[in-house]
Amino acid sequence: MLQPSGPVAGSTEHKPDGFALPVFFAHATRVAAYKQENDDATFAERRPDGLILAGLFDGVTLPGRSLRAGHIVGAFVRERLRTALSERDQEGRPPIIANVLARAVEDSVNVLDDLGGGAATTATVVVAAPMRTREWRLYVINAGNSRATAFLPDGTITPLTRPKPPGTSFAAINTLTAGFRYHREASTMTAPSGTTLLFTSDGIHDNIPDSRVWVTLGRTVESSLIEPSQASPVVPRLARAFVESIVEQAVRVQERAQRPDDATALAVVLGDPTPAFEPKRQRGANV
Repeated sequence: MLQPSGPVAGSTEHKPDGFALPVFFAHATRVAAYKQENDDATFAERRPDGLILAGLFDGVTLPGRSLRAGHIVGAFVRERLRTALSERDQEGRPPIIANVLARAVEDSVNVLDDLGGGAATTATVVVAAPMRTREWRLYVINAGNSRATAFLPDGTITPLTRPKPPGTSFAAINTLTAGFRYHREASTMTAPSGTTLLFTSDGIHDNIPDSRVWVTLGRTVESSLIEPSQASPVVPRLARAFVESIVEQAVRVQERAQRPDDATALAVVLGDPTPAFEPKRQRGANV
């Protein structure tokens, strides 16, 4: 069964002092049929200064030791970001976010070295900074074949990480691995309010294409508008339904192909996308 996909690290909606921009988180995951523990790990949180921290790690469990590399590295990177982004120099200036993000992931390789041979994980991490224009500045770093994709409110899809062919193995890509000098991907972009960031493990994107994910998001929006619920605001409900549907679709494809794998999706909705829903809402009211 799907694990609960509600809020990740606190409330599903966060409005800090300063930039009153709402943010919504949702998470869904499914453990591969042949094992008991999920090797995928995620985190998502909003800091008091308004920064969003989110990441997905698809690791391996070390044989005989029950050490899940993705979970261990994910916890390390999260704590390192929390600490470093809180620091200020002698003049009270905050650190350069891109540098902090790169250093946190680079230092996490030492954690893998301490775990020993066989320790490896992907790492897809985003820091999103709110801007006074009500846009978001995204800082992205990636190693391996997990992915982050931005679904913009104008209907376009922007990959935040370099797509790899389905079935790409750990050995063929820039995965964080003990004793291995990896090459990371890093990028930045400015995203409008209402953008949805989707993090996926290869159990998702090796099985369903971006086009189907986009169709799923559109159908989820329409369903959320057609079936209003006063007990559950539309955006958190939409985000949960979106990631749960993606995981369910990926698992069905895995079962047909007999290629079981952990399947994890994390959605981060930056700002309130509901103004873009109004045309759909009006069409639904006229049906």
